[in-house]
Amino acid sequence: MPSIVAFDLETTGLDPKSDAIIEIAMVRFDENGTVEEFSSLVNPGVSISEEVENITGISNADVADAPGFWDIREKVAAFFGNDPVLAHNADFDTAFLSAYGLDFSNRTVIDTFKIAQLAFRNEKSLNLSNLADASGYFHEWAHRALSDARATVAIYREALRRIGESSGVENRAYRFLRDYSSPLSSFPVTVRMALGEEMESTDAAALFAHTESTLSEYAPDPAPERPFDAPDPVTILESNSGLEKRPEQARMAGLVRDAIAAKSLLAIEAPTGIGKTFAYMVPAVASAMIDGARIHVSTNTKTLQDQIAYKDVPKIRDILAPYGLASFRFAKLKGRSNYASLLKLSEFPERDGFSDEAKLFFAKINVLLSESRTGELDEISFYGKDYEFLSEVHSGDARVLWPDNPHRKKEPLYAARESAKVAEVVLVNHSLMLTELSDDASASSGKVSRMIVDEAHNLESAATDALTRTIVLADVEKAFFRIEAHIRRHNRQSWAEKFLFPEMKEISESFVLSFGMALDFAERYAFVKSGDSAFSKGGYAAARGTDVLVCDDFFTSEGISGMSSVVSSVFEKFKDLSDRLRCAPEKLSEAFDAPLSELSGYATFLEEFFSSSRQDLIKVVSFKWPGECRLSTAPLDVSGILKERLWNKLESVVLTSATLAVGGEFDFLKKTLGLTDFSFSILDSDFDYHSQATVFLPDDLWDIRNEYDRRRINAFVARAIVAMGGRTLCLFTSFSSIKEAYLQINPLLKKEGIHLLSQGMSGGKHKMIEQFKRTADRSVLFGTDSFWEGVDIPGKDLEMLFIHKFPFAVPTDPVVMARSRLFRDPFSEYSVPQMLLKLRQGIGRLIRTKEDRGVVVILDGRINSSWWRAVPWAFPPNIRIKRGAMDAFAELLEKKRENSVLQALESEGKTPFAN
Repeated sequence: MPSIVAFDLETTGLDPKSDAIIEIAMVRFDENGTVEEFSSLVNPGVSISEEVENITGISNADVADAPGFWDIREKVAAFFGNDPVLAHNADFDTAFLSAYGLDFSNRTVIDTFKIAQLAFRNEKSLNLSNLADASGYFHEWAHRALSDARATVAIYREALRRIGESSGVENRAYRFLRDYSSPLSSFPVTVRMALGEEMESTDAAALFAHTESTLSEYAPDPAPERPFDAPDPVTILESNSGLEKRPEQARMAGLVRDAIAAKSLLAIEAPTGIGKTFAYMVPAVASAMIDGARIHVSTNTKTLQDQIAYKDVPKIRDILAPYGLASFRFAKLKGRSNYASLLKLSEFPERDGFSDEAKLFFAKINVLLSESRTGELDEISFYGKDYEFLSEVHSGDARVLWPDNPHRKKEPLYAARESAKVAEVVLVNHSLMLTELSDDASASSGKVSRMIVDEAHNLESAATDALTRTIVLADVEKAFFRIEAHIRRHNRQSWAEKFLFPEMKEISESFVLSFGMALDFAERYAFVKSGDSAFSKGGYAAARGTDVLVCDDFFTSEGISGMSSVVSSVFEKFKDLSDRLRCAPEKLSEAFDAPLSELSGYATFLEEFFSSSRQDLIKVVSFKWPGECRLSTAPLDVSGILKERLWNKLESVVLTSATLAVGGEFDFLKKTLGLTDFSFSILDSDFDYHSQATVFLPDDLWDIRNEYDRRRINAFVARAIVAMGGRTLCLFTSFSSIKEAYLQINPLLKKEGIHLLSQGMSGGKHKMIEQFKRTADRSVLFGTDSFWEGVDIPGKDLEMLFIHKFPFAVPTDPVVMARSRLFRDPFSEYSVPQMLLKLRQGIGRLIRTKEDRGVVVILDGRINSSWWRAVPWAFPPNIRIKRGAMDAFAELLEKKRENSVLQALESEGKTPFAN
């Protein structure tokens, strides 16, 4: 093993052109261990921000007497010598050092982040701290250069060990990267050290061939033996000794059973703790096994799909085993683009520009397919340029399922769809349910007649997202690039009949030019429309991220008449292009189907966007950067779409969620989801909220929109968390609010040894939650939108929940603005009900079992507003509501540290606030 120099930097920011180094550390090591180390603080010549000080612990005072980087540059260069260098996310660090004239262009640069994408592929996060843990290294001082450099060495040694022990497709992937990556990049030297030179080479074709050889052709599971009869689902749940006795769960199972039998439409509000997944799955399976009629279950996200499939379904099989029902066939189905394709993967090495990034991506997909249960791309993490490559290997191409695809019966999409066609229970997500299943049921999973929709409170937003269409000019250009790439690939084959299309460039340029003219027109409209807001505060730079709703004046603005000829030109060019491409040899013509379908969709999109008659669409112009804008359309009202595509077509539907009613009534969802023919039921909670939880309303909040008041509130939150010692979740409504609170609260918590896990700063949601659970008594979670639901932290790990602000939708959001016009009183009829449903979801994070105890603290001063009387509808039934001063509440916690927060409030004996 050669001598290698691992290094790490801490900086004032992310841009090497405008930010500076504040600390550097280097560790030279070889096969015998550490040889020498160097570290130094660096005076950046600029002020260190509060955020950077929070992350690194390095203050302006710390670097005041430190040398500037130019003062130590020669010493740093001498330490590096001519050895290979090692860093985590090396491009970032080398970019900063290159700004000081240190040249890395002719030096081997090893990046543990790139190596970890294979060697540590099953880790939930590839950040330095998580990889250090996985390598058995105690990373005591994260975000300090010397500790990070030492951690990088430990990670690299562990990576070498894992590579050396690799086998099968993984081993061949490493050999491929060893021999075909750029000589000075991460893999050649690393793999040679781990595997040596003597192992034979593996090129891209050999790697793919070995991957395919590990896969089996799809074969359906045998049909289960159907019982003539089965115990009632209610009896099954009530008599199971392994389940907690939950009367309302059994009641829900009976309601689902009856709705399926009666072929009716039913919505059930099932509060937290009932165990609704078991309550609907047991009767669903029982009915499907007895009468053979398939049932589809839809949940909100792919993550929830996986949770049901891998956590709940095995338990349900155990429950049903004594009754001969456990052999039901179960299939999990996602959209086409979620599956890797063998056909597309076999073509990937032929792409123009098979770069090191593309080769690593190719290696990862091969390993995924050899190890995966499903071939779902969700099973592997992607980074950086990976996202540019995904469309080239996923199963969105129609050719994937065509009979002449030589890999067809091994394709993950084929297996998923064939499994769904014979399964008794098919688990889908709302997006798939609202697009593919409702449009053409036979195309993906067979006839759809019975549907259970979980997390139904998300249906409006899920339908909006699924049916939103968006376009940027780059999308159009990419479609033409793919057509040209297919032609070049085909013409390179020695056996191929050459296809010459000299007019291709002229047609594509004209097509793109017409699209560009349309986008420019929309951009000018948005510029004028926003003249008094974002643009007036700094032009395009200030307007980045701005969304502008297209209103009626768009169709009377100057120049709109000329847009009809532009749109017509797009259709003419598309017809010309399509006619000519269909003259290509058959195999090549087939490859054009996907990009031509995309271009046809773009042309239709443009026609609808510029049509004044399409009043059923919400049309939006969004800015990203100067000269680039994005057009999107979404349905104005999804209720009619849901009725037409689902409710009126299916023989039975059960909708369920913990939050469907507002104030005990379903009027809001009846209107927004088109539930006019549904019957409704609200189940009681199995929790005793009166004894388990309290809502505390500070009466001295003032106005959280005021910076001074927010500082007071954040100081109160910090004090309460310290008194609790952790065990706290804070829910926010924006990342800007999280960031501000983090910067003000984190220094106070650090002094007390409490770890603040903040969304956007501490990794992904699931990693944060798992880390919180491991150290809940000294940790606190800060989260925004996605943390308001789907977070399950039972027991004493979570005893205090802060609601930073009421979760109103942003009133300037174009979708909210457009839909508000459908109501006579938009605020009370649309905004408040939406907010209350989300608030109920947020409050539901606190009490997850009958043993849980805790308090909800609401920090929004609008609790004294005129519409406050509606807010208690979002509170669990019979929960106690107390008021008091923030300081008094904090003092109470500090005095009662030995008890739970709820015991502290109970002992105080304050008079409950009357609802």
